[in-house]
Amino acid sequence: MLIPDSEADTKLVSVTPDAGNQQMKTSLPVLSDLIKSFVTNPLFYNLKVTDVHHLERAKQDLAGVIQLSDEVKKAARKLK
Repeated sequence: MLIPDSEADTKLVSVTPDAGNQQMKTSLPVLSDLIKSFVTNPLFYNLKVTDVHHLERAKQDLAGVIQLSDEVKKAARKLK
């Protein structure tokens, strides 16, 4: 199943590579919420019903998970 492109941008907490512990602590719950939102999307529970809103939400959540997890990973490496 392809998820259509969107004009809407997801507002995320941005983590800079030189982020401190406090910024990491605030980013991880946001990442957790994005993952929960993606995996509990109704789109994945009823494949016979295609709702554009659910498709859009899944796309935004997945893009957010990818972006924020990459930023968290880079910041965590820098904290070592």
